Amino acid sequence: MKRLVVSLFVVAVLAVPASAAEPTCVLNVRYDAEGRRFDGTVELHLVPTGPTVYLSLLANLDREPNPYLSPRTSDARYPFGFEASETTVIGVERLEGGDALPLPFRTLALPPAWQTYSLDDTVLAIDLPEAAPDGDAPITLRIGFTTKVPRSSIGDQGITHGILTWRFGWYPTLFPAQEEIVEADGRIAYAGREAFPLTFPWCRIEATFTVPGSYDLIAGTDVLEQVGEPGEEDAEKRFRIAYDAPARSLGLTIGTDYRRYTLDGPIPIEVAFLPGHEEEARFFATLARDVLEAYEERCGPYPRARLTIVENPNDDGLSFAADGIVWLSRRFFTHRNVLFFGALNRVAEYVLAHEIAHQWVGLGTGIDLNAEAWLSEGLAQYLAVRYYEDRYGAFEPNLFGFGSPGIIEELVKRQFGYFNLREHFIELPYLTTQYVGFDEALVKPIENVRFGNASDVRLYDKGYLVARSIAAATGEDAFERAIMRAIDERQADLLDVRTLQALLEEEAGRPLDEIFDTWVFGPGRVDYAIRIASRERSGSEHVTTVVVTRSGGTPQPVEVEATLRSGATLRQEWSGESETGELVFRTPSWVARVTIDPDHRLPDLDRLNNNAPVKVVGGANEAAYPLDAYVLTADTETGGLTFSYLDRFRVSVAQGSASAQIKLGRNHRLSARTSAGGDRFVGGIAFTTIDYAQPETGSPATFWEPDVSWTVGVERLYAGETPFVAFGLDVVDHPSFASSRTHALSIDVAADGSGRLSVSASDELRVFPGAYLQGSARFGLGFADPPTPFRFRLTGLHAFSPPPTAHELVGRLGLEIPVVAETPYNLFNLAMVDATRSRLFLAGGIGWTSLDEFGTTSPYMEAGIEQIVDLSTLGGLLSLQVQVGVATPVMGAGAPVLYARVSL
Repeated sequence: MKRLVVSLFVVAVLAVPASAAEPTCVLNVRYDAEGRRFDGTVELHLVPTGPTVYLSLLANLDREPNPYLSPRTSDARYPFGFEASETTVIGVERLEGGDALPLPFRTLALPPAWQTYSLDDTVLAIDLPEAAPDGDAPITLRIGFTTKVPRSSIGDQGITHGILTWRFGWYPTLFPAQEEIVEADGRIAYAGREAFPLTFPWCRIEATFTVPGSYDLIAGTDVLEQVGEPGEEDAEKRFRIAYDAPARSLGLTIGTDYRRYTLDGPIPIEVAFLPGHEEEARFFATLARDVLEAYEERCGPYPRARLTIVENPNDDGLSFAADGIVWLSRRFFTHRNVLFFGALNRVAEYVLAHEIAHQWVGLGTGIDLNAEAWLSEGLAQYLAVRYYEDRYGAFEPNLFGFGSPGIIEELVKRQFGYFNLREHFIELPYLTTQYVGFDEALVKPIENVRFGNASDVRLYDKGYLVARSIAAATGEDAFERAIMRAIDERQADLLDVRTLQALLEEEAGRPLDEIFDTWVFGPGRVDYAIRIASRERSGSEHVTTVVVTRSGGTPQPVEVEATLRSGATLRQEWSGESETGELVFRTPSWVARVTIDPDHRLPDLDRLNNNAPVKVVGGANEAAYPLDAYVLTADTETGGLTFSYLDRFRVSVAQGSASAQIKLGRNHRLSARTSAGGDRFVGGIAFTTIDYAQPETGSPATFWEPDVSWTVGVERLYAGETPFVAFGLDVVDHPSFASSRTHALSIDVAADGSGRLSVSASDELRVFPGAYLQGSARFGLGFADPPTPFRFRLTGLHAFSPPPTAHELVGRLGLEIPVVAETPYNLFNLAMVDATRSRLFLAGGIGWTSLDEFGTTSPYMEAGIEQIVDLSTLGGLLSLQVQVGVATPVMGAGAPVLYARVSL
C-alpha cells in the first residue's frame, strides 16, 4: 500500500466563490466507447462578474506528453503508449428568450503553477457582447465540447482495463473569483495573488448521460436513474443523474461487467464490483456503515443521500474519492486473503476510512489544494487513524487480525506481527524524511515546494502528526467541534488554514498562533528528551527526580510517565514553557522507566531519547521494529547477535565474523565487515557519499533523486596464502526519471601497485510500449599482475565457468517484451502474480592475461530467455521479483544452465 497515492499530473477543478449566486451546471453528454470520447454540452446558469467568463479545460493538461520522463516511466502510466486527453470547444451560445446566440470565445494558457508543460488551451475565455442588464442578473451559456479519453494505468482520468473513470475536469468548469482574473501574454493570473489557487467547485449539478447498451454508468450522485425502457444490449442507455444539494465534483465510472450490492439503511451504501468479488463487496459495505456512523458523530451529518463504493481497475492500490463516491483499487478485492484469510482487511478498512473522510474534509468545504492541501489530506488522515485506533487500539500491533491459528499465521505473526498502523505507516516515514532533511512547511504553493519527492509524506503523514499535535493542545473534543463547525459554516465557501485556526481558538479558548506559525506555516522541528537525574529513598517512598528538555517546537503541555517495577504507571504533565524542566515522582516502589510523550501526541523527530533508561527490545522469537528503542536480535543460523535501530545502523556479531552498516543523514553511509578463520583475518571498511540531482519532472516543485554515489574503502584480502591491503573507489551514475542510462567506474589498487580498473554502462531503447532493447557493456583492465581477488571472471555469463583473467570485455544485448496474460493470478493463495515479462538475450565475453593476447583468445557467447515475474504476498503488502532463465552456449566450452534469482 502506498496510501491513496495521487498522481502528480492529476488535478482538480476550480471553485465558484460563495459571494456569487450558486451557479447551475446542466450536462447533456454521450459517451462514444469506440472513439473513446465524450460529446456533449454544458449549460451554465450564472451571474457574470465582468465582460469575460473564464472556464478551465483541465483535460488539456495531459494533451502533450511530459517531456521530462523516461520512456519506461511514461509507459508505466500509458501501457499503449502516450495518448492525449483533450477537451475541444465546438461552440458557445447564449440562451435568451428561446434563442441561441453564438458568442465568440478564445483559448488561453494556465500559468505554470501546477505543472510546467501542456499549458496551452487550458483556459476557455468567453467574451460577452455586453454586460448583464443589471449587476446581478443571471445569464445562461451553452458550451458544446468533446473530450478525448486516454487509456492509462492509474484508474483515473482515463480508461484502465476497459473501464473509464474520471473524477474532475472532463468538462469545461468555471474558475473562482472571476473579477480578479487578468490576462497577460496569453495566460491568465489572479491580480495581487502570489500563487494560482486549486480548489473544487461548488455548484448545482445535473446531467443526462448516454452510454452504449452494454455499458453501465456509476456515479456518486443522489439521483441516478435510467431514462426510458431498457433496450437491446447494442442499443444505448440514457441516465438522469443529479445531486440534491450543490457539489464539488461529478465523478463517474463507465464500464461493463459491474455487479451491485446495496446495504440498506439510513444512508444506503452501494458497492459496484467486478465478477467474483461479491464477498468483498459485502465486507466493504459493512465497514463503510461503521465508518459513516463514527464520522457522523464527530463531523456532523453525511452530506449526501447515499454512498457509492466502486472497485477501480488500477493495480497499484490507488484509491480516491469524489462527491458521494469512493473508488477502491481492485488490489483490495483481489489480494485481500492472500497468504492468510483477511490479510489485507485492516489496511483496506483504513484506506476506505480515509477516502470516506473526504466527504467531510476536502469535499465538504472548498480547499486550495495548491497551497493548503493539508486541510484535505492531513485532516482525512486524522479522522481515519482516529477511527482505526478506536477499533483496534493505538499502540499494540494492530495491522493484522489473525483469526484461527495456523502455520502461516504463526509465521506471519513472528516476522510481521509487530506492525502498528500509525507508528510504521505514518510516524516512520515522517521520521525518515526528517532524518534525511526532506522536511518543510505544510502550507506552501507547489511552485515553492523544495522537496517534491517527499510531498506525500509531508501532506499525509506529517499532516496527520501536526493535526494530532494541535488536537493535543486544544483537546480532542474541541478539535472535532472546530472541524464540525468548519464543515457547517464553510460548506459553500473556501476553508483556509487561518479560518480553521480561528475556529479552533474559539473552541479551545486559547491562542494558537505560535503552534500554527511553527508547525503549519513553518517547517516545525522538535526533539523531546528525558533523563533520570537522581533517585532517593524517603521513608517508605522512592523519590525520583526527572529532567525533561525540549529542543525546538513550541511551548506545549506534554505527558511524562513513570513505570514502576510492578508495571503500574503514574503520569504528570510538563508545561513545556521552558526548554528544560524538572519533575519529581514519589512512588511506593522503584521507578523502572520514565517516558516523555508516551502516547506519541507530538511529532518528535527522535524517539530514542524519550525513555530513560534507553529502551532495548529483544527480538528472539518475534521480529520487532520499534521507533523508540534499540533492537537486540539473536541469529539462530549463525549463533550471533544483531543490534540495530531502524535503518540508521545495524551491527552484527557472530562467531568468526562481524559487520556494521551506519546511515549518516541524507548523503553518507559507512559500512564495515570482518571475518576470521584459522590463521586468516579479512575485512574492510567503506564510506559512501551520495550526491543528489534536482531534475525537471514537469512539476514546478523541486524534486530530489540520487545522482552519483562515491564509495571509497580499504580491505584486507588474501592472494593464496599471502595477505595484502587494497584501496578501492567505486563511482555509480544512477538512472533517473528522465533516463534509464547508468554508468559505473571501479578502481582497486593493492599496496604493491597492482590492481584493476573496470568501467561499465547500460541503457535501453524503447521499441514499442512496454518493449525495450537493452544493452550493457563492461571493460576490465588489470595492471601490474593483479592478485587473484582482483582478476575478472566474466560475471554475467551463466553457461560458462571461465578461469580468472587479468582483463575482460563483456557485453549483453536483450529484448524485453511484456507478456499478455490476465493478472493478477493466484498462486495457491500464497502469492499473486501481478505482472510478467520475457527477455530474450545474447551475451558474450572474452578474457585475456596480457594486452598482447587481445584478439587471440577464444570468446564465449550464450543465448537465452528469462522470465521476470512480479509477485506480491501478505495481502499484496510485500512485493518480490522472481527471475528464471535458461542460457545455452553458442560459442565456447560450456553447458546449458537453468538459473533463478529472487529479489525484494
